[in-house]
Amino acid sequence: MSEEINDILNVVERWEPLGLLEGLPIQEKTELAQIYDNATRLLISERAVKKIPEDIMEIYDNLYIPICRRLYKRVGPYFDLESMMSQLLEVVNKKGKTILEVKPSEPTSNPVVDFCVDFADTYEDELTNKNTLTEEEYKTKIEGMVSILKEILLNDSVVSYVGKEGDEHKLNLVESKRTKEQTRFWNQSVAKNFLNSYLSEINKGL
Repeated sequence: MSEEINDILNVVERWEPLGLLEGLPIQEKTELAQIYDNATRLLISERAVKKIPEDIMEIYDNLYIPICRRLYKRVGPYFDLESMMSQLLEVVNKKGKTILEVKPSEPTSNPVVDFCVDFADTYEDELTNKNTLTEEEYKTKIEGMVSILKEILLNDSVVSYVGKEGDEHKLNLVESKRTKEQTRFWNQSVAKNFLNSYLSEINKGL
């Protein structure tokens, strides 16, 4: 096993036991684990270099991981982590403990979750802007997804899996003695997996 692969596995193993990579395919695990690692290094560096009050640092410490995950789901690894962490620290330093305050108008909401969602969904830099889908691109992606789903679900043959060549998706069919009902059930399962994968890919352009 190469040293590079070993390093990647070590990073994943650091974060996996914490449940922060749960439910992700291996490619996303490796990318997100590396983001967590780099973000943690930046946080430690800022803690050492900048004279930030401990209570502010504690809030910052509890926000950066969920923000990294949500931002990753939005644009993948295509964001400037250093810029994001710096902006987050500025906001936390400015707002302080008000971030933790429950809104009287929404007493059942979680202010920390609300803050993380708002920050991650509105954060922008040069990389995120390059990887955000336009209205037309989004519409085209959705229309393509619906077309492929119909092709899977209405197919009389068993679809073993959906392959991808460049931007094109191709159905791999197999001969089978399954009944019509069994074929439909199998293809529905393939359609579900394809839908989850496709939506995950699309969401990285939102």
